[in-house]
Amino acid sequence: MAVEEQTTQTGTAFTYGGGRDGQRLIINFRTVSKLAFLVRKDGSPSGDLVFRIRKVSDDSIIVSKVWGDVSDLPGTLTWEEVTFDSPVTIEDEVRIALEFGGGDADNGVSSGMAGNVKGSEIYTGWPPGGSEWVDFVEYDFCYKYTYTLPPDDYTIDTGFDALATAYEWQRKTFKNPRGLGYYYALIKTSADRWRFHKSPAGPSWSIATNTQELLEAIPPALCIYEDSANTRLIVYLVYKTGTRIRTFAKTIEDDSSDFTVAGVLWEADVAIKTDDGVYFPNICIDDGGYLWVSLTDVYDKADHAQIRVARSTVPHPTSAPSWDIATIYGEPGGEFGRKGLDFGSGPKPRSELVPLTATADVAIIVGYYNDAIPASSMDGLTLTYSAGIQKGPVVAHDATVHTDLMHSSVAESGVNSDVFIGYKDADGSLKCIKWDVSAASSTAFGNVFDSTVDSLALSIDKNADPDKIYAFYVKNGVAGDLFYKTSSVDSASWPLEETIDDDSEALDYLSASYQDWTLDGDVQIIYTRQTWLKVRFWAVGGAPPIFEETIVAQHFPMHYLSKPVKAQELISKVEGATITHTTQDFPETLLKKGKAQELRSKWFP
Repeated sequence: MAVEEQTTQTGTAFTYGGGRDGQRLIINFRTVSKLAFLVRKDGSPSGDLVFRIRKVSDDSIIVSKVWGDVSDLPGTLTWEEVTFDSPVTIEDEVRIALEFGGGDADNGVSSGMAGNVKGSEIYTGWPPGGSEWVDFVEYDFCYKYTYTLPPDDYTIDTGFDALATAYEWQRKTFKNPRGLGYYYALIKTSADRWRFHKSPAGPSWSIATNTQELLEAIPPALCIYEDSANTRLIVYLVYKTGTRIRTFAKTIEDDSSDFTVAGVLWEADVAIKTDDGVYFPNICIDDGGYLWVSLTDVYDKADHAQIRVARSTVPHPTSAPSWDIATIYGEPGGEFGRKGLDFGSGPKPRSELVPLTATADVAIIVGYYNDAIPASSMDGLTLTYSAGIQKGPVVAHDATVHTDLMHSSVAESGVNSDVFIGYKDADGSLKCIKWDVSAASSTAFGNVFDSTVDSLALSIDKNADPDKIYAFYVKNGVAGDLFYKTSSVDSASWPLEETIDDDSEALDYLSASYQDWTLDGDVQIIYTRQTWLKVRFWAVGGAPPIFEETIVAQHFPMHYLSKPVKAQELISKVEGATITHTTQDFPETLLKKGKAQELRSKWFP
């Protein structure tokens, strides 16, 4: 179980005679089982102390539990907790509060509080003998609530089965940036087909119908660009065909149930090909809109390799682009000697690209087999562009990783340019590394799971405070269970694991990503079942809430202002207007710009 909390205490609140004290916040699709406050008795009060969670919209009670008689409280501030009779799943803006109907001005309950600690939440109170709640944006109440994340999974693919054999697939899933509820993934559906899928409508576009040469065992990769000016998405795909790497672009009209109305923009080779072969293409798009492609170039009797990178010469290309190309790892005669990367009888080297937040730079993680040890190593370096592709210093992450880097997964936090890498160590256990890109150094970030894992994925929830890492994994020999653990990005702490899926069926590969399109952000995973042969999706936080509310301006929820979602404002000025908005135009700055006394909000996915 996880705990959401505010534990900083610099002052106290005091209540009696029907008063209430607590915190106003959003609980977004969490199953709450316990609630605790930092409390003490003052004087000699008596009567029931009640811990409650109420809806902000109508003040109705969601869940309630009597702690006991306040006379039993200690005389010093102490954390006191209740366990609700039945856990309740909450997806709403709420007030969590203690309520006390007895006492007087000399005999009551004091509670811990502090100045503004959590920018997305506010202290809220109901004065003794009062008639309404009063919110105080400059304060926060001390609280803890214990919760689990209920699965929100469904079958993406209702028309095609995933393969029963263990093919690897693309590591990232994507959600439509305009909040229309669609998710995208590449899924291996037969021995000679990769299909691009959109949920929940099922398979709607097969790359194979346009590119017959895609019939390769090496998985393709994709990235998605939001062309907001033309209100469309562009899918960029990279795949191996023989000794070449080919890129492909197609538009998605996001008001359509399939992709047939959208056109193929272009299909062209990346200008990298050899007689010996290329493998493991990877693609990303940086914050400047430029495409980056990395690949493994095998040469010299098929046991030596280079990692090569190409960058498009124009941003978000809508026609076949030209490329700048560089060998960034394993150059013959370079830092690894005349032969480049000598992987001998081991697995071929692999690479993964990570676009860095708010820059036009990317990070690349390279895994290769060192035939001299023998062991597999994992290194990293940054790539920038200035009159050509420039590479930063090589950072050695770990020299004893699993013999195949295909299980690695990358999540970028954006905090001090940190990149977190989840990977299998040489003994098969799941570990994490924190790579400080700006300092060109990396440190171990704890053992997530000490026993052998079959598959893993890593993601970061950037709307948590502080950012939170999610590590998903399948245990070796434990069929049918999918587990996860979380840790703050500030320090490695991996508590007890949680179970997402405990059906009695075997699991296949995982994929995880973070998307910040919705109200509270999504951590998403997608996975298959080898025996069920269907694809499932699960999201932390579930779908955005669907409700309508009236907001008084001075009580405007602070979470709208603290961490803006990706959005475009449809109304630039407000003079007391009634506003209807969807998830793509949340008014993060509306209150600052307008003079409205009341805003009406309608949310829908």
